[in-house]
Amino acid sequence: MNPLYRELVVDGPIPVDVPDPAALAELDAAGLTTRSPCHPGMVVPVLPEVACAELLAAFAEGLAARHARLRAALAEVVAPQPDDGGLVEVLTDPNAIKRAATEVLAHARRDACEFAVATHSEGLTEVVPHEAEVLPGVRYRVVYAASCLGDPIGRQLIGLSRAAGEEQRFFPGWMTSLRIGDDVALVRLSSGALHVRSRSLVGLLRAWFDLVWERSSPSDDDENPLTPAEQAVLELQAAGHKDTAIARALGIHVRTVRRHVASVLAHLGADSRFAAGVEAARRGWLRQ
Repeated sequence: MNPLYRELVVDGPIPVDVPDPAALAELDAAGLTTRSPCHPGMVVPVLPEVACAELLAAFAEGLAARHARLRAALAEVVAPQPDDGGLVEVLTDPNAIKRAATEVLAHARRDACEFAVATHSEGLTEVVPHEAEVLPGVRYRVVYAASCLGDPIGRQLIGLSRAAGEEQRFFPGWMTSLRIGDDVALVRLSSGALHVRSRSLVGLLRAWFDLVWERSSPSDDDENPLTPAEQAVLELQAAGHKDTAIARALGIHVRTVRRHVASVLAHLGADSRFAAGVEAARRGWLRQ
């Protein structure tokens, strides 16, 4: 709260020629002060309940205006264009979705990228592309959900794709199935897919992919090497427990806890406990 307004509310009217005219001008602009009709040359505060109501109304009006501008901008971006039959097409037919997924890669001339989120080998056969789907010279990057590594056949499919030249990384967090080829994208939904041809929207999807790519592990050999004791210490530490509480929970000495912490940091290549927690989460070493 402006100190001058607090002074007005607590102590009453003050002269117009206050030592801090800028503060008074700020209150005047906000509608928090007025001139006294009974005492010329004196400033009185607008009642706090009235002032707050007016400020909230102005704030709400501003938010409504911004919301309207954003809605108008979004409508302009995603509005269908007569020359291309629509920038975003909703697909529900499984065969149409498969054709679109193949075309997104086949038509790429510069680069293609994908989020692969299938959790079993049968699903991975759909998201791991055949080598012929991508033209020679096209850079192809795939971020696999870490859960894809839980299926032996899935690991084999991923290895074959790597051998064919696919660049791969692995992400332990949430993703949705996505495929991008140059300026076209396909986003899988639970009940269909979105075939996106808007360059602006594809640019946003590509920025999302690049962000996840940077935060993903570059190797599928990143299996958790921690012992059960080290794993327990890591998880308790990530939950915010101090060394003494961890020692008490596990029935070990504090110095043993610290020895385990040092080992965990070494495995993760981290120089602090905070960095170790971040890296462990990125690698998927923290159980849900």
